[in-house]
Amino acid sequence: MADKTVNRRRIVGVTLALLGLAFGCKPFALPFYLLNLNKPRIPSHYSFYERAREAKGKKEIRVAVLVDRGRGLSPDFLGSERSLANLLINGLRAGFELNRERVIVIPASEVEEFKRRNENWRSMEGPEIAKSLGVDYVFDVELSSMSLYEPGSRHLFRGNCVVSVRVVDADEKAAEIFPPYEYVKEFPGNGVTVAADSQTTPQQFQNQFLAKIALDLTGLFTAMHTRDRFQ
Repeated sequence: MADKTVNRRRIVGVTLALLGLAFGCKPFALPFYLLNLNKPRIPSHYSFYERAREAKGKKEIRVAVLVDRGRGLSPDFLGSERSLANLLINGLRAGFELNRERVIVIPASEVEEFKRRNENWRSMEGPEIAKSLGVDYVFDVELSSMSLYEPGSRHLFRGNCVVSVRVVDADEKAAEIFPPYEYVKEFPGNGVTVAADSQTTPQQFQNQFLAKIALDLTGLFTAMHTRDRFQ
């Protein structure tokens, strides 16, 4: 078991880099603009900007990120949907900017205000939500399940999650060009575990896991540089 426990220094370094992408667009992108580096890129799953631009017939696309908890998600993760939404919004903004794609991601505050004004928003149709938010598409993300610990242990972390993703068009008559996607992730991956102790608390590990989820979900919508994905 000990040889599978990840080196603490390594996971902290990876986490800092993940959070750097998720929380700060400008500092992350600046070296690439200044040096004009042509790094290899991993194509996005959806090729979102190209396909959305063609479908809408315009160069600027507006989107909203709507993250919700699955019904079966443990109460231990209360508020995790808001954290994931903020991470994903910042990651998307960084990615779209870096790839020079004209996609405007509206602030999380506007989505939260919409929820406050519409207590029944969960029963609303997706296109209706998109129109209410004034966007072309809603990235509808559901954190269906999440766990932090190695099964049968409270001393080792090994995260698992299932996240459902839908791209909802504001035009209810539009053809579906972005099929639903189910994201399943083990973190850190390859059976690696992290010791649960005073230096790595459950909240810290959860934050690291959410940052990784946000990074991978960003890669669904915009191309990622290989250094961003640590491949």
